[in-house]
Amino acid sequence: MKRTTTALVAGILATLPFAALAEDSSDPIVIPIHNWSSQIVMSNVVGQLMESLGNNVEYVTTDSQAVYESVRLGDVTLEMEVWEGAFGASFRAAMEKGGIVDAGDHNAVTREDGWYPMWTKDACPGLPSWKALNECAALFATAETGDKGRYLDGPVDWLKHGQERVEALDMNFVVVNAGSAAALWAEIGAAEAD
Repeated sequence: MKRTTTALVAGILATLPFAALAEDSSDPIVIPIHNWSSQIVMSNVVGQLMESLGNNVEYVTTDSQAVYESVRLGDVTLEMEVWEGAFGASFRAAMEKGGIVDAGDHNAVTREDGWYPMWTKDACPGLPSWKALNECAALFATAETGDKGRYLDGPVDWLKHGQERVEALDMNFVVVNAGSAAALWAEIGAAEAD
């Protein structure tokens, strides 16, 4: 909880200078919304803070890779999160062109890793070794993947490199990208119910 609070406070403090700049303008503070929960929450909290200070705020759905260039060009006012593994290259490219300010970072620690629900271990007893997955691939097969298992990955724009991982490990799986975080969780819930 401390890290979440620290991240939230850091995000709010980092945006306060924008409030001062916006006081003389009726133009909206344009805040992007992406397809994962922490960014949506942080953007809404900061937006509501800006509104409470009397500013006009507009939320726009944006591409999570192109958003840094949108900030640089002035089409979007600020971005609340940069997940280094997925968006670091896009962020750095925009920074190198100029016209964008890195307002700082926070101490929140992220962990991106492969995982499986515990109910899967009964069906595939060789887990957690990834090598066991090839022996159990048929258990994860769907009509879409034929006799290969389905490797459910996050949305394509999250750049999780599932395809590269499956190929490098010579896994008997087909990578299927969920369309959103909500779709990913819905698929996991449906698999557990099945």
